Amino acid sequence: MEEKQQYTCPMHPEIIKDEAGNCPLCGMQLVLQKKINKENFPAAKLVKIDNHKMKMSAQIPGGNSVHTVLQQSKQQYICSMHPQVIKDAPGKCPYCGMVLIPLKQKEGVEGVHNKHVNMIDDFKKRFYVVLILTIPIMLLSQMIQHWLNLHIGFTGSQYVLFGLSSIVFFYGGWPFLKGLVDEAKAKSPGMMFLIGFAISVAYIYSVAVVFGLEGMDFFWELATLILIMLLGHWIEMKSVMGASRELELLVQLMPADAHVIAGDKVQDVKTETLKEGDIILVKPGEK
Repeated sequence: MEEKQQYTCPMHPEIIKDEAGNCPLCGMQLVLQKKINKENFPAAKLVKIDNHKMKMSAQIPGGNSVHTVLQQSKQQYICSMHPQVIKDAPGKCPYCGMVLIPLKQKEGVEGVHNKHVNMIDDFKKRFYVVLILTIPIMLLSQMIQHWLNLHIGFTGSQYVLFGLSSIVFFYGGWPFLKGLVDEAKAKSPGMMFLIGFAISVAYIYSVAVVFGLEGMDFFWELATLILIMLLGHWIEMKSVMGASRELELLVQLMPADAHVIAGDKVQDVKTETLKEGDIILVKPGEK
């Protein structure tokens, strides 16, 4: 027996008939099912699933299309300061220069999100603590007193200054000191190494001045540098979080089903079942 010919609509592949005619939905003339190809779908897009990626195409007014790329499950690396930076190989963050750390598969998107929220809260708390301590540090500093033509001094004031600055250095500067050690171990110095090195030199020299070395301490410069760096990272991470929320909304727009062209037929399957080499059909107005 000869194979029976079937006809389908280029705009609505789910319409399949045994004889020629018009589509009951859009009125277009039906075509032979075996002729399904890109030429028969002028207003749609045929997208091939590339290796290591899935590209879902969304048709938008003006003939343009938007592609959302999903990475396959494998070992990836992320920036602890910029969670939106995820790479397939070790390296540095293009924004801050920090060494990327392995992204644990069990963390997932939600785990990274929660970790980022905790880091924002941590920087916020450290910033306010350092801000409160910086005020007396500046008032007790000789250079600031000279600029303001003030004299604030009492017995043991330099040791009070030393104590307050030590809290700022170890508590407020901890993220930068940790970054210095991590980048030094990786033999890949970056921004954290630079900041950590600067505050360490300022603190060690100033401590030496308090305990007998001739010179002027840098406690107020140390405190203000840490304060500004904490503020900068806090603001930046809040901005990143806002952008991440927008990206999450875009990801939620991705459909659950996809039209896969298998031979002469079009089948609806779950999006997560798509694999390398699949050809999918994206109809006008679909995501």
